[in-house]
Amino acid sequence: MSTATPDKTIRTPNSISKLLDELRSRIRRYVVIEGIAMTIIWLVVAFWLMLAMDYLPVLLGANEMPRGARMVLLGLTVLGVLLVAYWYIFRRVFCTFRNSSLAILIERQFPSFRDSLVTTVELGGDLDDVEQQDHEAIQNALPNSQAMLWETVENAESSVEDVELSRVFNYKPLAGKITGAVVAVLSLVLLGIFGGNVLGIGASRLLGLSSNPWPRRAAIEMVGFTDDQRKIAKGTDFIVRVRADANRAYPPPELCSILYKTDDGDSGRVNMSRDGEPRGGFQYYVFNGKPFKGVLNDIQFDVIGYDHRLRDQTLKVVLSPVVTAIQLDSKLPPYIGDVPRQEKWTPGLQLPIGSQVQATIETSKPLTSASIRDIDSGQEASFDFSSEPKTSWNLDLGSLAGRKAISITLNDTDGIASLEPHLLTIGAVEDTIPNVDISLRGIGTAITAQARLPIEGTINDDYEVNRSWFGIKIGDESREFEFPLPVDGPIETALDLREESTAAREKPIVLKPQDRVIFTVKASDKFDLEGGTHTGSSDPTVLTVVRSDELLAILDGRELGLRRRFEQIRSEMMQSRDSLARLRASFREDTETESADEEVDVKAAQKNLADLRDRWASWAGQKGEQSSMEVEGIALAFEDIREELVNNRVDTQERKSRMDGQIIGPLRQISGELFPTWQDSLTELRTMLREEDTRSESKSVAVVGSADQIIVAMDAILEKMLELEDYAELVKIVRQIIEQQEGLLEQTKDEQKSSVLNFLDP
Repeated sequence: MSTATPDKTIRTPNSISKLLDELRSRIRRYVVIEGIAMTIIWLVVAFWLMLAMDYLPVLLGANEMPRGARMVLLGLTVLGVLLVAYWYIFRRVFCTFRNSSLAILIERQFPSFRDSLVTTVELGGDLDDVEQQDHEAIQNALPNSQAMLWETVENAESSVEDVELSRVFNYKPLAGKITGAVVAVLSLVLLGIFGGNVLGIGASRLLGLSSNPWPRRAAIEMVGFTDDQRKIAKGTDFIVRVRADANRAYPPPELCSILYKTDDGDSGRVNMSRDGEPRGGFQYYVFNGKPFKGVLNDIQFDVIGYDHRLRDQTLKVVLSPVVTAIQLDSKLPPYIGDVPRQEKWTPGLQLPIGSQVQATIETSKPLTSASIRDIDSGQEASFDFSSEPKTSWNLDLGSLAGRKAISITLNDTDGIASLEPHLLTIGAVEDTIPNVDISLRGIGTAITAQARLPIEGTINDDYEVNRSWFGIKIGDESREFEFPLPVDGPIETALDLREESTAAREKPIVLKPQDRVIFTVKASDKFDLEGGTHTGSSDPTVLTVVRSDELLAILDGRELGLRRRFEQIRSEMMQSRDSLARLRASFREDTETESADEEVDVKAAQKNLADLRDRWASWAGQKGEQSSMEVEGIALAFEDIREELVNNRVDTQERKSRMDGQIIGPLRQISGELFPTWQDSLTELRTMLREEDTRSESKSVAVVGSADQIIVAMDAILEKMLELEDYAELVKIVRQIIEQQEGLLEQTKDEQKSSVLNFLDP
């Protein structure tokens, strides 16, 4: 115990000051330890939070946090450490602890001081400004109560020895914080021991900002993708293929999921199924449903397998390569003239057989390769353009021996093949045989040995005719006689048998009566490929060689038949004329009817008569039109007879004059002039009858007159035909006399031969 000082000023004893200083130090240590514990707890908790934020998404199939996000979290963690350190340490450890406050804190735990410790501290001057005024007042009052105050100080000093400062502190909160810090640190220790390399990777990623990824339970990869991208043709189906490493500690996922989003806004999630059992160390997964069917827009998608996620996979839609144009460079075959030909290929294009063809194929996109297949032969060929992608390339199709049909498959620089092979077809036009459309003109089936065989018609070929000739076959002997073709227009030429039978010919034709001659006209082209030239022929005509008199008899018989037919035409014309005559007479009957009994139904009779007149005119018109055409046919038939006479060289000037001037010419006049005039008049009459024209009667008289004119002309021709028939009968009689004479001559010769043989026979 200390002794009282003689000075009236009371000061805090050293023992009490030491006690207070010790308490102040303990408080600061408490604060520091608590702050460190809280900082450790914050660091560990922040690490676990950052670890969870970085690693838990990986377990759910997401990717790690990017480096920027980790930098932000690390900055927030450091800021949190500073805040915790400031709040729990710096803010508290550097604050001022007044002695009076410390004394009050001690007296709360040690009531035995009975305020003596606080009083002693206050008397010692450890006060603030307000309390300092009270302290001075107390000091000024010491002379009056000095003894009592010294006693208080002595009591406080005597009680210091019983003070245990540990009772001042509540160590439970501190213990809790220290325990929390220890648990936090222990959690990291356990993580390091049992968590494999999670602690190390987490520390390197979160504290060292390393970019090393977290290890995955599964390892999946896209099949057929390059740089997370795959291109496909627009409108096609696509099969997504993924494979997982089957040799890892964890078994491969049961399924993989696809999270997709299309450019047109569609999105969703689908699951991929396993594709059989693991093979080659990999488990494969496939998906071929929507939205990967008929893909029209780009698709972005992620694939998740366990904790491994393939992010930002892109299925890019591109147009497939197509053939945009094919240019053909052809060299036509020699039989056409080796003519070069350039044209754009179109479906159905045809080229002459034997053409040399080269195709220039243009495509919509640069190609890395192309393949062709001959559809008929099955042969295939490929072209590699990978070193220099092309949008145009040449294809030699060779010589066109038949239809050429090839399929072309394209592969472009995007790795896309054409959806459908392009079909290139070129038809081979076979060289046709020359078309010989020829007929004999003015020649019948019977000819004389001196005949001239005229032909008319056309000979043409798809390209060019090389030569043309007459073909004659007499028995087993065949002969050819070439003739030139006109530059243009129909052919009009003839084979002169008389000329070819002259002795001046190297090999003259010898024709005898009753010989059968097969006559044809032939032509060949310039085709020089396999099989040789092509030869066309007209229809063969069989001709029989007869004597001149026999031919005349045949022609006379035809003339007789024509005369009889003409007589029938004349008779039909008379019937038409009679019908018109009745029509003309009906006008007089009509007048008589009007003056008859008034009770007769005049209108009904007139109507019936009008119908009857129309029928008469109509029937006459039909018969007249038919007769006109038949007269024209008779004229043509007589012209044929005349030409046969001339071509067989059995004509005479008298016969030709009579046929031209007395038969053919008048027949032409009847069919070309008289009949048309009469038919026009008849048409006008029918019109007048329908319109009840008052001029109908006078017109009917004119029509009947025209019919009479035709009949008169017909009668004149018939008279000439009868004269011709009389002449033919005379010729026939003379011919029979000649034949009888020849028969008697032959009989006489036979009898003379028999007499000589009998005389020589003993």
